[in-house]
Amino acid sequence: MTRNTAGQAAEVAAELRELIREAHGAIKDMERLLRDIRQATRDGAEEARGAAQEAARAEMTRFQEHIQGQMDDAARDLNRAVEAARMQVVRQLTITEIEQIPGKGSVVKFAGNLFDAGEAK
Repeated sequence: MTRNTAGQAAEVAAELRELIREAHGAIKDMERLLRDIRQATRDGAEEARGAAQEAARAEMTRFQEHIQGQMDDAARDLNRAVEAARMQVVRQLTITEIEQIPGKGSVVKFAGNLFDAGEAK
């Protein structure tokens, strides 16, 4: 029985050594897997950072184009208003009549009737 027990102990020891080798291999595989996961995480973070930057650039470009369009519209409106005001001033300042007053000078009448000519002196 001792011999049998010694043989069984040797078999158990051999099985334990094999299990230890397998466990060691599994640990090495897990370490490789963890390295791969860490690298994938770093790569994913870098990719996400790049995507976020690109999205921000695209949004800023869209915003810039929107603001530029608003500014262009405002400039067109302002130009129309300035032209209308200029034409109104030109119409109002159009001379409709110049009256000569002997010995006193001239009286100028404008289309807009905005000026009080007063009395000629």
